[in-house]
Amino acid sequence: MFCRNLNRLYLSSPALWERDDDPEAFSWVRRGENGDGILAFLRSSSNQTMLTILNFSGKAADMRETVPGKLSLLLDTCGRDHVGISGEPLHLLPFEGMILEVQ
Repeated sequence: MFCRNLNRLYLSSPALWERDDDPEAFSWVRRGENGDGILAFLRSSSNQTMLTILNFSGKAADMRETVPGKLSLLLDTCGRDHVGISGEPLHLLPFEGMILEVQ
């Protein structure tokens, strides 16, 4: 079920594929500083921006970096259906990944 949802999201989200060959369409938000295992990056198309957050550690963690705009959760490996209030730190479970749309 998860792979089917991921494939549907990919096909319906131009930010994930439209500008694959353009380095300006990708930017790091977090690169696993201090060895914490959390990666976050933005992908953009002409009309959409997506934020992907991955917690590769076995520990829960908070992502405190802010991204301008309202975040809307589109896919989560732990089955969440929302992420809380924009501007608040995102609490990540161990080995959790999420894809959000930035509006």
